[in-house]
Amino acid sequence: MNTAIFFSHKYKELGIWIPQREKRVKFSNHLYSTTDKEIAQILRAKTFEKNPPDFVEISKKYINTTDKKLKIVLQRMGGLGDILFLTPICQHLKSLGHSVSLYIHYYYHTALNHNPYIDKIYVNKNEAEMCKAPKGFKNLMKLPGFFEGDNNIEYFTLEKCQEFDKLIQFAGVIEHNPEAEKDHAIDVCYKWIDIDPTDKPKDIIVKVLPREKQWARNELMRKGHNLKKKFIGIAPTASRKIRSWPTDYYRTLQKKLRQDYNVIYFHHDSGWSLRETIALVSIMDCFVAVDSGLLHIAGALEKKLIPLFGPFNPDYRCRYFKNCHVLCGNTCENFCFSHADYCNKLKQKEINPPCLKNIKPEQVERKIREIC
Repeated sequence: MNTAIFFSHKYKELGIWIPQREKRVKFSNHLYSTTDKEIAQILRAKTFEKNPPDFVEISKKYINTTDKKLKIVLQRMGGLGDILFLTPICQHLKSLGHSVSLYIHYYYHTALNHNPYIDKIYVNKNEAEMCKAPKGFKNLMKLPGFFEGDNNIEYFTLEKCQEFDKLIQFAGVIEHNPEAEKDHAIDVCYKWIDIDPTDKPKDIIVKVLPREKQWARNELMRKGHNLKKKFIGIAPTASRKIRSWPTDYYRTLQKKLRQDYNVIYFHHDSGWSLRETIALVSIMDCFVAVDSGLLHIAGALEKKLIPLFGPFNPDYRCRYFKNCHVLCGNTCENFCFSHADYCNKLKQKEINPPCLKNIKPEQVERKIREIC
């Protein structure tokens, strides 16, 4: 019988009996890769109906004090924005003297290149091998690519888990947490692990080296862009259409701008790797984006930023960005966060929401010309 501690918003530091799937490994302080849903299933299992687990703290290890320096790994298997929201927390934990590592999806790891507050990045071996295979990666920007080998990366295993004093999982912090619709995502992440976000670091950290910026300039010059004109980056699509701006709106905006500006379209089929994309974002004079990972990249790089928001409250995503000029088309009494009712009426789950359609290309053009 293996003992584990699961640390999350719902289950603070609970000693529960968990049968490990791959091999029997004893954990003294954390549970490897188990979601709240799986925990609930375990607690409902017949074994525990007859012999319920003893919910006691095995070993208290407080991360928000400097009494003891801990070796910590933060596990976040979300999207690019979800991972970036953890970078201020890494900075805070590092300031307390802890060792801080991240366990994330392989295809996002280069967004964290050169981050001084992250000691190591862990990835899943099978996922990494799949991404490196020909045509094996379809989720975001293509791999491999330029600048991909700069991170201190290692594969995460069950045995590796035992080397840490605390493994903190962020599964559900945004997706299934009602508090995520009441505050900024970074503050929600702090509160998830019982840290008061007041006066804590709030800036997302993304580093770009001079050689990467030079590559970006050469790449755009190679594609025929005029370096004497200002660059306007536009990322009108997100992972879900409910957060995306209509494609025909983007095309209209592009026609209105292309005589006076270089208009760079950022999308999943651009042909650039994630790191190359970040380098290109870093040299934009203005960046227009919906609620997506690239919005947070541009915000972290302090670009002149025009976020396009509809059903989601922009204050909960953009409050801490500098040079930010939000355009929000929401006409609801309150932010609905999904427009699920609207989608269900049309029997379509993936449509552009009406509140994003309210942001017309002419509005975006005026705002670009105003701030540029």
